[in-house]
Amino acid sequence: MNKLRTRQTTIGLPLGFTVIELLVTISIVAILLGLLLPAVQQVRESMRRTQCANHLKQIGLGLQSYHTTHRTFPSGCFSRVDASGDDLGPGWGWATQLLPQLEHGSLYDQLNINFSIEAAENAKPRVTLVSTYICPTDVIQNVVVVSKRDSLGNPLSVICDVAGANYTGCFGVSERCIRRRTCLLRLVVH
Repeated sequence: MNKLRTRQTTIGLPLGFTVIELLVTISIVAILLGLLLPAVQQVRESMRRTQCANHLKQIGLGLQSYHTTHRTFPSGCFSRVDASGDDLGPGWGWATQLLPQLEHGSLYDQLNINFSIEAAENAKPRVTLVSTYICPTDVIQNVVVVSKRDSLGNPLSVICDVAGANYTGCFGVSERCIRRRTCLLRLVVH
């Protein structure tokens, strides 16, 4: 027998892998990981979509609970008005009114809705993120700057910072509906 071919232990087994065997093993593992990673990403995205749908369901149940309690749906927004009936906005939105129904009653209790949203008393709670209002798939800004705008939509001045959210309400195309108190709520998903 040729003893130069391979080194063997006293039992007759080889001592280790050859370079080719090692490269083949590494390439097989790399191919398997390449097939597995997209599947894992799809599962994660599916879980995020499910969580997003669950958030919308919670908002819907919160709206129904609000309706049961108050015999009306929350208005798109509400704010103080002066003696002539002009809006002193910005005001509080429907999402603020739903906080107690979404198990965020303690955050709602921290807010003083008798003051305007930009009041110093409301500085901390107005920038608190509510997980129910955030889609887990999207990357959002934690804090959004609210600005007064002219008729063309150009910012005039900064009003305050508020917590970011993905689910927003649309309460009409003009501010006339605010003054008439005929705001309708329509949920918009971004």
